[in-house]
Amino acid sequence: MGSCVVMGVALWILACSPAFPGAIEDAWQGYRAGMRGDHNRSIILLNGAIGSGELSSKALLSSYINRGASYTTLGDFSHAIEDYDRALQIQPGNAVAIASKALALAKWGRYDEAIENFNRAVVLDPKNARTLLHRGNAHFDKGAYEKAILDYEAALRLDPSLPQAANNVDEAARRIQDPDQPCACNVTRGGDALDASTIEQTSSLARE
Repeated sequence: MGSCVVMGVALWILACSPAFPGAIEDAWQGYRAGMRGDHNRSIILLNGAIGSGELSSKALLSSYINRGASYTTLGDFSHAIEDYDRALQIQPGNAVAIASKALALAKWGRYDEAIENFNRAVVLDPKNARTLLHRGNAHFDKGAYEKAILDYEAALRLDPSLPQAANNVDEAARRIQDPDQPCACNVTRGGDALDASTIEQTSSLARE
């Protein structure tokens, strides 16, 4: 999953507010720019929407998650985590924001913090296979190959068609057999996001 799909983690919960069409339009176009992979443009548009002070709490939540996803793809993990934390101030139990923060932490190399946040996300959304895939990757990068395999196998039970998890089980097993081998970096990362199905899970909220 490349930069286009990164926005799949950032749910678009568009709470339409006819009083402020400009802010809503900026937020929506920012989301679409991220889906196209134009993350710099996405951030500019979302900056305007967020800074307007005119978004509903649901739209603001989505905008922080969407902007955080673009920051993550661009490698600006500090700003990404700040945005996910702002989203969590609005809705502390939002599994997507927690998992997205975990992914940014993992990509930043802060594996213990990442795993702690992935754990929280799994409790809140235990059927999200891609969250388990990413937690497995964090365990793998930390050298905890047995735990990585458990996560990859759990992800496959939820989604047998997930090729990344099947590949990563084999790679982790090879590392257990020969932990001193040079890292071939053959673990399939699954992109910078969870997956686009998270959008579908809350699509009914799109225009409340």
